Amino acid sequence: MKLSIRSVMAWLLLGVAPMVMAQMAVVQSTRGDARLQSAAGTTAPLVAGQQLAVGAQLLTGGDGQAVVRFADGHVLALKDNSNVKISAYSFDAQRPAASSFVMELLRGGLRSITGVLGRSNPQAFQLRTATATIGIRGSDWVAALQNNALYTGVNSGGIAVQNAANSLLVNAGQFSLTPGVSASQLITQSQLPVGIFGGLQQLSPASAALSGPAGVANASVGAIGGIAPATFAIGAAAAAALVISVGNNGSTGTTGTTSPAQ
Repeated sequence: MKLSIRSVMAWLLLGVAPMVMAQMAVVQSTRGDARLQSAAGTTAPLVAGQQLAVGAQLLTGGDGQAVVRFADGHVLALKDNSNVKISAYSFDAQRPAASSFVMELLRGGLRSITGVLGRSNPQAFQLRTATATIGIRGSDWVAALQNNALYTGVNSGGIAVQNAANSLLVNAGQFSLTPGVSASQLITQSQLPVGIFGGLQQLSPASAALSGPAGVANASVGAIGGIAPATFAIGAAAAAALVISVGNNGSTGTTGTTSPAQ
């Protein structure tokens, strides 16, 4: 269907433009080697303030880290040597059931903190890996791949780790291991590989004023390298804003951590 310029302008003026015209996500901050690979396959440096589109892959090198904030307030942080693809994203605050959010963790690790979309419609979110698929229940969690195994840890809420072998619920304070295509199992913190989650655990809850209902306004952008924390206002559906301070080489920043994983 062809759309005239007049039709598009009318939609914009009436505030009913299609979801595909809305901003999907913006890069909050980067450190070191952080790159963006577009759906067309071109690669360029990832920079703060950059807007992202569906199909983008976020890549970090040995010293790289990146933090992205989505339109619904969802926060995604990547550790070093990671590759995450945004496979699908659509957010409609008026119709949460029509929203969808699918990411693929291809390498490395990430931290995911649920926004409005995941809180109002958890079934709309999936993280896919070659080992298992992760669903959420209004959660703050980490996931990392190492030697064909998937490790997860939950800071709040809960996740479901599912593959053909079984489906495992992982709750706050718990960790899991999915070795290849075998069944997922709960493990203790001492059983985690050293440094598996890198510096991802330095995202700490902090008191801050919440933004508007869409959860996309009023973010103070800072650096990941521990020089200046970044505060994210993630909307009325979220419990608090976040302060992000990831130290060099995965060390603890000045804000410390309130979460169980290392």
